[in-house]
Amino acid sequence: MIQAEKSLDISFGMGLNGHMTYKEGIMEISTNTYSAHDVAAAAQVSPATLQNWLKRGVIVGHGNDAIEGGGIQGKHRRFSFFALMQISVAAALIEASGGMQIKQAFYAAMTFAHSGHVASGWTGDDGISDDDEPSRHASYPYHFRHGKTLLATVGGKTAILLENGSGDTFGNIRAALQRATGFTIIDAGEVFDRVCAALGEHPNTVLDAAYSDIEAD
Repeated sequence: MIQAEKSLDISFGMGLNGHMTYKEGIMEISTNTYSAHDVAAAAQVSPATLQNWLKRGVIVGHGNDAIEGGGIQGKHRRFSFFALMQISVAAALIEASGGMQIKQAFYAAMTFAHSGHVASGWTGDDGISDDDEPSRHASYPYHFRHGKTLLATVGGKTAILLENGSGDTFGNIRAALQRATGFTIIDAGEVFDRVCAALGEHPNTVLDAAYSDIEAD
């Protein structure tokens, strides 16, 4: 079965620094800043490609997560984890599509990197929850025990979906993208795993810590 995040709009102001807040599960990986070299290596792009994207202004930072430095000789840029994930997801989309427009890839990646999903936890008198989908933090996939985190996009529409191995995967993605007949799709969880490995962290450990307050419930 696939579940899609109900709101696909870019959303800011969800908590501290414009991102969904979470308790003691927060890891240094999401509060550290990273050099251009670190980002290029994690995203598996060349430093020249990263510099090109910076010059074109497609990499978006918000509030305290804006990209620091650059533009002044000797002042090197520092990237937040959210910016790093946006770049990594955009790079994966461009590669998977065989040449998606750069602005489109970064706009789609922004949906993953700068917004998340909060499960309401509300259950009606009939015992049916209005939201069976678990929470997802900005720049993080869903916790791995729930299934795979897929990102699909076409023509300015983007859906982030939780896939647990049952149901009509293609049909559910089409429905989330307003009946699109074709789309570019990536496993956002695999991109996250690759980034964590490049930063010297085990992705499962990072996810366990990030969702510790939720998964313990």
